[in-house]
Amino acid sequence: IGAGTYANNKTVAVSCTGEGEKFIRASAGARISMILQYAKRPLKSAVEETLLLVKELGGDGGIITVDKNGQVVTSTNDNMP
Repeated sequence: IGAGTYANNKTVAVSCTGEGEKFIRASAGARISMILQYAKRPLKSAVEETLLLVKELGGDGGIITVDKNGQVVTSTNDNMP
């Protein structure tokens, strides 16, 4: 919890799929939530930045998010099967 699966009523719910170790190293789910809560950046920006980090770590995958207002953002990197 905090990597590929994460939920915080104040910010976002996140589900990731792909190379789990890379998402764990990026703390992907918690990272997206923290970007929203502390950096006050848009959800799309948070998702794309986090997925870029996963890619830089050598991982492939995708992210599905729903923020506290019901906005849905999904993204996959180029090599996602």
